[in-house]
Amino acid sequence: CALPIYYECKLLDGPENIFVVHPDCSVKAGRIHNGREYDLDIKINDGKHEDVRVQAKLNFVSFSEFAVEESVSLRFKHVQADQILGFFDNIRASVDNRLLELLSMNTLIDGTVECFVASRENDLFLPREDTIDHLDKMKIDLPVILDYDPCANNPCAHEGKCSKKTMVLKQTEITESGNIIFNSPILVQNVTCECQPDYAGDKCQTQKNPCIPNPC
Repeated sequence: CALPIYYECKLLDGPENIFVVHPDCSVKAGRIHNGREYDLDIKINDGKHEDVRVQAKLNFVSFSEFAVEESVSLRFKHVQADQILGFFDNIRASVDNRLLELLSMNTLIDGTVECFVASRENDLFLPREDTIDHLDKMKIDLPVILDYDPCANNPCAHEGKCSKKTMVLKQTEITESGNIIFNSPILVQNVTCECQPDYAGDKCQTQKNPCIPNPC
């Protein structure tokens, strides 16, 4: 049987006061600045071959609760997540001095990839109307549902009223495209139903009193 390969890494160039590359190749970061891009030069050895040097770029972006609330959902069908990530990397150039920021990327059970984006000027995130206007000026050559609304086809039964709220889950998803690694929290649109008085359940599917109207 083949012997296991043990990697050993060392940081050759980069801000050592911020990043620590451990011998097992795990990377830990100290205090970082929003929007700053860092260049790292790392030496890697697997114990069998010559050293390999890897140049990595790390970009950290923080976003506020306002950005989450004002974010816009894009749903891509029949498109691989790495292809979508490559698309967003190519459009980082601003439109009307605005930058479209990818906040989250999550692959759903049916293979659909849902992304949440928001536009900003410098460190100021803008209302969702500005983001939609931003997206309308772009050319997206991928099959996408822009501004996906889970309440569009009312999922609430018996005339229940649907409402949605974008939430941040306590889990992340990693997507890779070429030399890009995107690690983001997962955002979801949480749907709630306000039921008519005679109905209950998360989708208003349950009739409280089965004798109304009289089934007899």
